[in-house]
Amino acid sequence: MLSLECDPSGIDEILSGVERLFGPLGEYELEVGLIGDPGKWKTHQELWKVARVLNFGGMSSRGGTIPPRPFLDTAWERVAASLTTDVERLLRIGVTGRELYEQLGAKYADELWWTIEDWSFPPNAPLTIALKGRDDPLVETGSLRDSVAYRVHRSGEEA
Repeated sequence: MLSLECDPSGIDEILSGVERLFGPLGEYELEVGLIGDPGKWKTHQELWKVARVLNFGGMSSRGGTIPPRPFLDTAWERVAASLTTDVERLLRIGVTGRELYEQLGAKYADELWWTIEDWSFPPNAPLTIALKGRDDPLVETGSLRDSVAYRVHRSGEEA
């Protein structure tokens, strides 16, 4: 699975406070990212391969160079910037541990979906624009964007 590792400032302190209230968050797991229907790619492995090239850059099937478009990192950075505030707000209103993960999963999935939808730089190459009929660097059929999802489940259970 394609994943990002990030430790926003203060997250360890926040999570230890959450665990004091709810018990170990290890009771639940949150999966979020490109985990929904893989669409035209048929398998998640194929989808993630394409996502890696789009995110980090690489070679196209036509022999050209695809520039990096770090949509995964960008979406995470936007969510991480308010993570501490979001967790504190959710704790104040008295959510359960599962609800906490549901809220955070929904927020990241929404941010990732919109980051893919709105990405514009660097623009597509002229040949790509001609083939797609538009300049939309991360959207061709919508399969990448539409694969964005999140799941919360008990640890050790199949999602």
